[in-house]
Amino acid sequence: MAGISAAETEDPTYGAAIRLTNGEVELLIPRNFGPRIMSYGFCGGINMLCAQAHLERKVGDGVWRAVGGHRFWHSPEVFPRTYMPDNDPMEIFQTRNGLRIIQKEEQWTQVQKAVELSLAPSGGRVEIIHKIKNGNAWDISLALWGITMMAPGGEEWIPQPDTDTGYLSNRHISLWPYTRMDDPRLDWGSRYIRLKQEPGIKTPCKLGLNNAAGWASYFNHGNMFIKGFVEAENVTYPDGGCSYETYVNEFMLEMESLSPLVVVKAGESAYHQEFWDLVPGVSAPGSEEEMDQIRTTQIERRC
Repeated sequence: MAGISAAETEDPTYGAAIRLTNGEVELLIPRNFGPRIMSYGFCGGINMLCAQAHLERKVGDGVWRAVGGHRFWHSPEVFPRTYMPDNDPMEIFQTRNGLRIIQKEEQWTQVQKAVELSLAPSGGRVEIIHKIKNGNAWDISLALWGITMMAPGGEEWIPQPDTDTGYLSNRHISLWPYTRMDDPRLDWGSRYIRLKQEPGIKTPCKLGLNNAAGWASYFNHGNMFIKGFVEAENVTYPDGGCSYETYVNEFMLEMESLSPLVVVKAGESAYHQEFWDLVPGVSAPGSEEEMDQIRTTQIERRC
C-alpha cells in the first residue's frame, strides 16, 4: 500500500489491534472484537472518537458493550436483535488502500457484518463501506446503520433540508421519548440544528431527520470532523424517514447515518457507504453565518 501502512500493535486498552495511517491521520482497528474503529485523528494528536463508553447490556448468555468508537448496527432498533455482542476476534485483510474487517456470522440473527476501510494517500479522507450478508434461509428487511461515537466536549452542526417543496413539507424530524425540545444542548436554528455534548448533563437526547445534504460536522479539540453519506430519493428510511440520527448523553455524542430500508434476500448482501474527513484548525462557529462560510469553503468541496 504505497503511502499507506497497516501495522500490528498492542493497545493498552483494546489489546491486539492494527494501526492504519497515511502519515497524516491514523485509525486504530481492534482485532479481538468488532467490527469497530476505536480511534481516528491526526498522527500523534488527540482521538476525535469516544475512547470509552460506560454502557453494557446483557444479551442471553453474552454481554453487549458500547466500548466507544465506530460500530455497525442494523435498524430498526429492537432488543435483542440490534444488540448482538460483537466480542469475537475479527478476520482482517489488507487491501490496496486499507483494510477489510469481517465478523463471524451472528448465531441468533444469522447475519454477518463486514467493514471495508479505504484511506486516501494524503489528508484525512476515509471511505467506509458497511456490508451485511443474510445467512438465513429467508429474506430479511433492515437498514444498515453506521454509528460514530464522538469524544466529549464538542458540538455538532447538522444542515436542515432546504428544498422548496411548495405546499408540501420538506423535512421530517423524529424525536425519541426521552428527548426534550427545550434541552439546553439543542439549538433549533433556521438552517442548522446544533447539538452540544456537555459532560455535566446526564439526560440523553436523540433526534433524527431526512438529511438531504448528506453530511454533519462535529467540532472538538480545534478540529472539524465531517461524516458524509448519500441520501437516496424515492425510498423509505427507518424511524419516520431518517437518513441521519444523533444521540447525546453525559459521556459522548453519536453521529449516525442510515441506509434506506432494504430487503436482503437469503444468501445475498446489502451495502451502505459513508466517508469521514478531518480538517485541522477549524473551531466551532459562533453563528449560522459562520457555519455557512465553513460549509462553503471546507465541507462542500469534500462531499
